[in-house]
Amino acid sequence: MKHFVITVLISLIAQLTNAQTEIDQKVPAFYLGAGTGLNNNCGAAGFKLGIRLNNKMILDAGVGLGTWGSKTSLGLIFNAINKNAWCPTLSISRAGGRENAEVKVEVIDQFNNTSRKNINLNLNPATCFNIGLQRQWIRKSENRMVLDLGFSILVDGGSHEVLDYTHRITDDGKSMLNAFRPGGLIVGFSYNFGVN
Repeated sequence: MKHFVITVLISLIAQLTNAQTEIDQKVPAFYLGAGTGLNNNCGAAGFKLGIRLNNKMILDAGVGLGTWGSKTSLGLIFNAINKNAWCPTLSISRAGGRENAEVKVEVIDQFNNTSRKNINLNLNPATCFNIGLQRQWIRKSENRMVLDLGFSILVDGGSHEVLDYTHRITDDGKSMLNAFRPGGLIVGFSYNFGVN
């Protein structure tokens, strides 16, 4: 999987170096926005920066907070013309994880009693490769309203460590933690203000 990600990154760099530098004067040079969503590139809530590389391509960056700690992303938006359109996207994101996070999960104690309890965990950082499709609506003000759809593939990290050794997480508890781990379906929304 890491070889696949490296190949895609090399392809993205080649696209960037071959990108035309001419930009239509009436198209915003960059975008500042806020977004939210599930596996969104700026986390459950965060901020976005888009830099227009040419009339059809935007370099997209996101930073925010998600279920697995802080989140940062960098990627490309293709077919980002200055009108309503579907835009393919590729990106890499990194969830920073959290140390000593208190999480309520189903556990088994040293007496084999099962209960839902707050325990302390280390959520280890995770890296994801994201592929998706944006639906953009260009407003009269040249702002971009965006719906993100896609899939996020966990390529590295994303494990957890139990800090309280008097409890073991049950299979149901592990399933719940895996549901919050980075990766899976992407559904997001953002509003991006165009700036010249």
